[in-house]
Amino acid sequence: MKKMKFQVPSNGEGLYEVKRKYGKNNGVRRILHTNGFKYLDRAAIITLVDMVEPANPWHICTITQVEEVKSILKLLPIWFCIVLSSVVFIQILSLFAEQGAAMNTTTISNFHIPPASMFASDIISTSTFILLHDKLIVPLYIKVIKREPKPPSELQRIGIGIAMAMASMIIAAIVEQQRLKHAESKNTSGLSIFW
Repeated sequence: MKKMKFQVPSNGEGLYEVKRKYGKNNGVRRILHTNGFKYLDRAAIITLVDMVEPANPWHICTITQVEEVKSILKLLPIWFCIVLSSVVFIQILSLFAEQGAAMNTTTISNFHIPPASMFASDIISTSTFILLHDKLIVPLYIKVIKREPKPPSELQRIGIGIAMAMASMIIAAIVEQQRLKHAESKNTSGLSIFW
């Protein structure tokens, strides 16, 4: 904050970095300077006080330290997007079991489905979709389009996963509305656990 008014040097020239001794790295890793988030480079600007006194870590940072902060800031958008999938995962761990406990768990031939088995539904549905994708969807796509599909990039796969997670949240909300509508008492509902 004390260096907010300083001008950032171009290409990281003149910024502070720990010097190597005797041509060795001495176990210190270094990250090269990048041009992103240039305003953070001010933390590594060497002032007159820094030249006179020994380097105080509260007054000056190395280029490597600044680049580490930049790396974390570059990850933040991805972390914010992953919050959606984390919510879905937590929903599977908690809400599905809670919903199942409040629904009619007796199904075909008086077979009782324990609400705790809702965790297995995620694993079973994921495994089934993987098999269907490889054995049915892709061959059918090739037959209809008459060419090999171009696989989606990693970012597109993440986007598809987030869209599917949002759809599952919407479906879970609709099921919860129906469960409450069919509620026989405060704790039980006539709606089947298969929903």
